Amino acid sequence: VLLVLRSTGKYVPLPDQSKSERSGYPTQTNTTASSLGVTATRHGLVAWWANKNAKSRGWRDEISGSSINVVGGSPAMQTFHGAGATKPVTSLYGSYRDKMEFEGSFSSSATICSVSRYTGSHGVRGRVIIGTGNFLHGHWSGRRGVTFREGWMTSPNNRGNVDDWLVMCSSPNYVFADGVDVGTGNQGRVTSNLRLGINYGPGSCCNSEVSSWAVAEMMVWNRALSKTEMRDASAYLMEEVLGRIQPRYPPPPSPPPPSMG
Repeated sequence: VLLVLRSTGKYVPLPDQSKSERSGYPTQTNTTASSLGVTATRHGLVAWWANKNAKSRGWRDEISGSSINVVGGSPAMQTFHGAGATKPVTSLYGSYRDKMEFEGSFSSSATICSVSRYTGSHGVRGRVIIGTGNFLHGHWSGRRGVTFREGWMTSPNNRGNVDDWLVMCSSPNYVFADGVDVGTGNQGRVTSNLRLGINYGPGSCCNSEVSSWAVAEMMVWNRALSKTEMRDASAYLMEEVLGRIQPRYPPPPSPPPPSMG
């Protein structure tokens, strides 16, 4: 899947490429205005569990073909309506008993973008996306829009409606929640062999902090994205998965009123 930015500011998918055409990921070098979004999103992208291919068994990423594997329970597929989305979202979901692991390990500078949410009982709301060590991305203790990489990178307070879908992007440098920069400026610290899962993190301190959950898409880059790239990736996920169109950049300030003199 390639992504382009139209002049309207909307991301749209281009027709699928064959595996052989995709084997060059991520060597895009065209930096014209019409493809700047493609370059920002593709460069360094090493794993992409795309929503259009989501399944409860054998959900493979678009880049390497790695799977997301069941560790415990019986995750399933469900179509959700509302919860901050303007279109139906078909997603992998599970209870607090259902646990999954993403194949592969990632660098300490990795950027992760995801679309996830709490579901089910209000009493079972811990972490959703968990990583090696003390790592959480998006959800924690009944709160959404938070990130911890061996230290808080955001405020630990809830952001937005706790039941809504969350588009979360985090790297060791920056954090965006729902397309908004929410980082505190603290630098994240993680192992050089970061491994990730849902309700389960290989080598995690905190696999008992589980949730009833849904995960609709997951993207991983092997580098820290810039703020502009992270904003672009957030905008893509918000529109493509949730149907929510987000302006890429804040509007310019209004001009001052004309002088009466």
